Amino acid sequence: MAILHTPKVFVGQVENTPVLALRGGVRYVNASALRKVIDDLLARKAGDTVILDLRQLSSIDSTGLGLLAHVGRTTLRRGRMAVIVCSSPDLLLCLRSVAFDTMFMVLDRWPEATEPVLQETSLENEDPSTDFLGRSVLAAHRDLAELSDQNRRSFADVITALEAELQANRHSSMH
Repeated sequence: MAILHTPKVFVGQVENTPVLALRGGVRYVNASALRKVIDDLLARKAGDTVILDLRQLSSIDSTGLGLLAHVGRTTLRRGRMAVIVCSSPDLLLCLRSVAFDTMFMVLDRWPEATEPVLQETSLENEDPSTDFLGRSVLAAHRDLAELSDQNRRSFADVITALEAELQANRHSSMH
């Protein structure tokens, strides 16, 4: 059986631009905790763009992609375009296949002369319940589906299944 390791998450800034660096593998089990880190980062610098440093990210599932889509969509609503820095050809292909290049500026190397000063942030779930995790995974997939018609079609069944599972869990907890 595979052991899922918690990803390493770092937050910082470079020249007043917030930076979120993800290292290791991002999986659905970290969705609610990572969403909290992302929402805190977006709230802190509401008018700025955000740089997502994925240079040391080894893997990411569709829930993780949905969380990144949340960053891109929020930043675009504020009139900015977020930046993704990723040097892995496989990961770049994955990002482009889900239309990230339509809402992010995607770069294959660090855009600044200096590296950001980053501090590791703990990924601890405040509410580890199945229902809370399910809602976090559903929200991430909805964000991902909103990026393109292709994504909407690709993730429609996943979203329907997650909605049904959450509804069934609510129904069974009432009885």
